[in-house]
Amino acid sequence: YATARLIPVLAGALFLGIPLVILAAGCDGAGPAGQLAAPSPSVAQPRPNIIWICLDACRAQNLSCYGYERPTSPNIDALAKRGVLFENAFSQAFNTPMSVSSFLTGRYFPVCYAETRDWREGTREVPPDEVLVPKVLSAAGYYSVMIGAQEFFPSRSRLGRGFDKTFFLPHKAAMRPAAADASAGSEASAAEYVMLEPYAPISRILETVPRALGRRDGKPFFLYIHAMETHFPHVLEPEYRRWVDSGYTSPNVANGGPKNYSGNQFSQQDIDLLRGLYDGGILKADEYVGRLIDLLKAESLFDNTIIIVSSDHGELLGENGDLVGHGRYTEYHDYVVGGPFPQCEVLQNPCYTYDEVCHVPLVMAGPGLPQGVRVPSLVQNVDIVPTLLDLLGIST
Repeated sequence: YATARLIPVLAGALFLGIPLVILAAGCDGAGPAGQLAAPSPSVAQPRPNIIWICLDACRAQNLSCYGYERPTSPNIDALAKRGVLFENAFSQAFNTPMSVSSFLTGRYFPVCYAETRDWREGTREVPPDEVLVPKVLSAAGYYSVMIGAQEFFPSRSRLGRGFDKTFFLPHKAAMRPAAADASAGSEASAAEYVMLEPYAPISRILETVPRALGRRDGKPFFLYIHAMETHFPHVLEPEYRRWVDSGYTSPNVANGGPKNYSGNQFSQQDIDLLRGLYDGGILKADEYVGRLIDLLKAESLFDNTIIIVSSDHGELLGENGDLVGHGRYTEYHDYVVGGPFPQCEVLQNPCYTYDEVCHVPLVMAGPGLPQGVRVPSLVQNVDIVPTLLDLLGIST
């Protein structure tokens, strides 16, 4: 499986003198995936900061900058106009653990860097030539930090340990006495796990940013953010429910998401409800992307920061009347240690390879990147890292 560089369609790149590239599969004249040629010309000092925002389960077609009819992503749209939008970016995997592991190492079949209970993954040795991008950047003088709400990546995970500092924001939960079983005449009350939120909200991520970056001691920073607003279940305040029919109660959709991920018989109203919830999640995430940009501007950091907005995979929204979601998770609590649905058995089909799942957004903007460019070529998440390193002039 070979890859080759695409140098083309980025008209502004030639003007800037920077050979910006993204690798694409199936081209001629290729070398191994992720292989770097001679590094780009040195970037003017100081080196730019980098913020990489992963919107979990965000498919490309529901962002307005990708031609969607609803204005779901005004801040990401503005970022795309300031930089480069890749129209046909595809993920290497249909679930989070393997997708994130792939795009943060630039490898097709990496060791799993997520925290799971799969002993096979937990005992695999990391190959000596497989290196996480935060480690590469730390070695080049960057301060690398991750802020995330994804349960797969706590601080103790392989990914969490790959950064100089990891801020894992767990969902809030509580223990309370369970109701007594009156039919059995029991007066004993067992402790019961109660979920107060399915994931830490993106507002808490933004609140953590100043504290996280305050530790960099003058170094340029690499900040990776993993947000969950675009993943079911969607917890939406009223201002983000503009596309949700409040007068409709669905027997198949409740608490911000589908009751089942397969074996459904969705009505058109059900499908519209799923889409409205999903679009509201994108709108909420986009607002906080805008607030993060405002924060950078207030701290005079925006002009010297490369911003990447991407996703690990997309999502099915019941378009065929049945399927919702992306990958297969049977007995969810066996996959996520202390995950948000400990008693929930979530059954999904074993492999969703629809475009809605694999076609993901990819926007890059900042120093060294041309402005207002849309790239129609087929590109891959696995090639973001080698492209970024080329742009920075870092050899590895």
